[in-house]
Amino acid sequence: MKLANLSLAAILVAGLTTSSFAADTLADAFKEGKVSGELRAWYFDRDRDADDESANIFATGLRLNYITGSLYGFSLGATMQSSFQPNASDDAKVVFEDEMYGSGAQLSEAYVLYKLGNTTAKVGRQFIKTPLIGSSTSRMITQSFEAALLTNTDIPQTTLMAGVVTKFQARTDGDAIADFEALNNDHDYAYTAMAINN
Repeated sequence: MKLANLSLAAILVAGLTTSSFAADTLADAFKEGKVSGELRAWYFDRDRDADDESANIFATGLRLNYITGSLYGFSLGATMQSSFQPNASDDAKVVFEDEMYGSGAQLSEAYVLYKLGNTTAKVGRQFIKTPLIGSSTSRMITQSFEAALLTNTDIPQTTLMAGVVTKFQARTDGDAIADFEALNNDHDYAYTAMAINN
């Protein structure tokens, strides 16, 4: 996480030199924050007789999100996800163990965002949606990443992005919502860059 720490230090220095900010105090930034939430319910029925994988599962959950107002270009964001399957059968626990079965709650987003002009830096736990790295929303729990991303839109109709991913949160681990884990046994990072021109 050395790169992320260096990135955060650079962001702090840049933040002290900018005069563009919305809130006057830290208290104001939290007062201007926005809260959103979702009550969620998913039902899956899978019939794979050839593989002897037939089961259904009903999951309910809550997603809460909070983003502070901006102070000197900085803001904070957090998202909590939860999922519960109170009546899951033993078959459902096996068939859906890596995608739907797993009760509990997880802080899937906890990041610092810094915006200066058309450049945005985002460091911490976050949902990512790019052509090569994506948080899948096709199940109750959205996958998440620990990452540092830098995005710029100074060039007309063009988005440039570069970043590093250090950890990944899968949907479930078969018992509970998955924790953030290293990308592989060697604790390697994944580096990414992209350019989108419209």
